Amino acid sequence: METVDTQSSKDQRYANIFLFTVFAYFALRTVFRTALGGAFEYDEAEMFVLAP
Repeated sequence: METVDTQSSKDQRYANIFLFTVFAYFALRTVFRTALGGAFEYDEAEMFVLAP
């Protein structure tokens, strides 16, 4: 039996991928900010990570 993807199922899949991507971005950002002390601004945290 062959499965047929309807437009709404494709749209739902794309919506789920988009929402997961947005959630993952903010989750990772929160983890990095917490791991780096949480008080850093974005540029300061980036310089701290890139510094030797």
